[in-house]
Amino acid sequence: MRHLLLRHLMNCACTTRPISYKQGRDQVLITRVVLVRAHGSRLIDETMRLRPYLFRSCPRDLQSQQRCHAKPPTRARMAPPAALQNAKRYTLAALAATLAVAAVVTVASVVLRPARVTFSVARTGFRRTPGGGLLLNLTLAADNRSRHAAVAYRSMFVDVGNSTTAPPRGSWVRATVAAPMPLRQPGRSAVAVAATVDLVGAALAAAFTGNMTASLAVMLTAQAKFRVGVAWTRLYDIKVSCGPVSFFPAPPGAGAGGAARLPVYCV
Repeated sequence: MRHLLLRHLMNCACTTRPISYKQGRDQVLITRVVLVRAHGSRLIDETMRLRPYLFRSCPRDLQSQQRCHAKPPTRARMAPPAALQNAKRYTLAALAATLAVAAVVTVASVVLRPARVTFSVARTGFRRTPGGGLLLNLTLAADNRSRHAAVAYRSMFVDVGNSTTAPPRGSWVRATVAAPMPLRQPGRSAVAVAATVDLVGAALAAAFTGNMTASLAVMLTAQAKFRVGVAWTRLYDIKVSCGPVSFFPAPPGAGAGGAARLPVYCV
């Protein structure tokens, strides 16, 4: 660029006035120009003050426009530090690990969810005992409708009450469960659990059953784990109530008794 400017001045008239070219923001200022002829050649001694990185636009009479319009060198982009690249890699790896853990937890929660087990009172009956007492018999049915999950009951308690109101009131008697614990139940199967309530003495039997006319309530409390494949869930508490349940035949003229409406599903 500087060579082109000198070449332009050699074709110009001699002058000692400052010459400036201004094209937009680009400006070149020549503060002193001395033209000396020596031995048929031209020698130019100049002192110039130039604005740095300017003169991007050329005067019209300059030659070699391509060289004149050459862009100034640009700074090369520095590569990001290795520490920054490592930090980005660690961040992406942490995000990927978090997503993977969330996916595993979601799948596990869906697969290992508790099986849907439906309880009901399937059969009821009674038997008189010596001394005027009553022995109440009932059979609970547990229906595991899950295709994959098996159930293992750790404990099971059955109580029979003489009140069918909610919340349950009145008197409650603990029944004796005949099934041994733990009780295992595979998927898509039903198990029957027999239980008995012994009402000793005529007075207790008459008061508790309303002289064998009242409908009773049954409450089931259990603890169970569920297994999917080889994985076991935590221990779950199960509590359902069933009623009204009739253990006695309907009196004459009263229509069908409660026992005729079995099974009674628990909620």
